[in-house]
Amino acid sequence: MNTLYDSSEPAAMRRARSSSSASSSSSLCASSSSTSSSLSSLESYELQDIFNTVQNVLISNDKVWGPPPPRTSVVPLEFGVRPKRRSLSVEDKLNPQAAPFVPGKGQSQSKNDPPPPPSPTSQTNSFDAYYEAASPPQTHWSLYFEAGTSHDAIANDYICESNAVAAITSNAQWSDEELFFFASHFPGKVYSSTHSSEYPVAPFALSVYQAFEYTHGPMEAQRFLLALWQHSVNAFMNAWSKESLDPQTHAHIEGGLSGHVFASLYLAKFIGDLFNVGLLSKEHVKTCTSTLLEGPQSEEHIVALGHLIVQAGAELWMSPSDPMVLDAKEFEDFMQKFENAATYARGSFIEGNEHPAGYSTRWIGWVRDHFFSWEASVVDYSF
Repeated sequence: MNTLYDSSEPAAMRRARSSSSASSSSSLCASSSSTSSSLSSLESYELQDIFNTVQNVLISNDKVWGPPPPRTSVVPLEFGVRPKRRSLSVEDKLNPQAAPFVPGKGQSQSKNDPPPPPSPTSQTNSFDAYYEAASPPQTHWSLYFEAGTSHDAIANDYICESNAVAAITSNAQWSDEELFFFASHFPGKVYSSTHSSEYPVAPFALSVYQAFEYTHGPMEAQRFLLALWQHSVNAFMNAWSKESLDPQTHAHIEGGLSGHVFASLYLAKFIGDLFNVGLLSKEHVKTCTSTLLEGPQSEEHIVALGHLIVQAGAELWMSPSDPMVLDAKEFEDFMQKFENAATYARGSFIEGNEHPAGYSTRWIGWVRDHFFSWEASVVDYSF
């Protein structure tokens, strides 16, 4: 898959070169291989129970895609630069009027990746049905959304690019209601899909942001970005709230609490993916990690922290004063909290989990190994 950068490079290094390459790039999915590579770290032989490659159970092989726009409408898109993180101000407050999320209703592959809890036999969670606000009457973009977040879009830039443009241009003027409903489908896809880590949801979100900027202008792109943040961060925080982890909340749902927790693990990865492609700020990620560290923690809280940090990548630890240096002190401060939480993790939410108590502590070494590899990449790049 053609990309603007090598997925093994830290993101800040890639951005340092992106300004010179943007004028010659035609890729809307500039970060897709990075995220896809990042996802591959979860697909070792020890992780096959939850992250093995399977056919998309929601989109069949004979899915009929909507007609993509002519290739000429994609080729002239000469941009590939991610949004500047300073445009993602955490001073923007969550919209109290937004429809609530009610749950229950590029790293190299490592042979030392710790095993996840066993996968439930059935895990297809409902998400969209729990938005109280009525959906807009017209969803011209729905078929393009499914195509752009499909398995095929991982390996084919044109599918990602063309469906992002088609989805955005299917509506000449997006109302607030339509935009927020559209943005809700990104975390919704992650939460409700079995093995959702295999779908390029975050890369497609980046393509959509860039398509908005190109076809509707930067203000509309920013509106989408804020809506995406609103729904994604809210979905994550609510999914991992104490109320959402009450077994009674999911008693009437197929898969029960186990299914919800697995879906919430995917949301943790998704938050890391969004940061990795430049659609969330460091402060947003800290908000999510703080939620997981508030306690009391289960084994799955530790697993979620590990996946979120690894998916986010090296840029999460880059020094604000020197983007070519990782802040080891900040990392160690976090790891102290991470290790303490893992030490006192109280049991598992996964029904039938056969791993011994304390199995999640293996994620500590996994996160450290990734940090050391990121440091080595920075050193190699500097010479």
